[in-house]
Amino acid sequence: MKDYNRFLEISLGSAFELETQLLIAEAVNFGDKEKRNELLKDIDEEQKMIMSFMSKLKL
Repeated sequence: MKDYNRFLEISLGSAFELETQLLIAEAVNFGDKEKRNELLKDIDEEQKMIMSFMSKLKL
């Protein structure tokens, strides 16, 4: 179970890294604004799901 939780932590970290890259792209006005916003929304939802799952595993 400890290893599984570590993999979830890694996936959460990767989601935050991707969010950061998209925010940088937004800051330099790179790419399609609508697509960036859609991706940021999806990433936020994924982060919430991972965090919720991790908290339920610790019960």
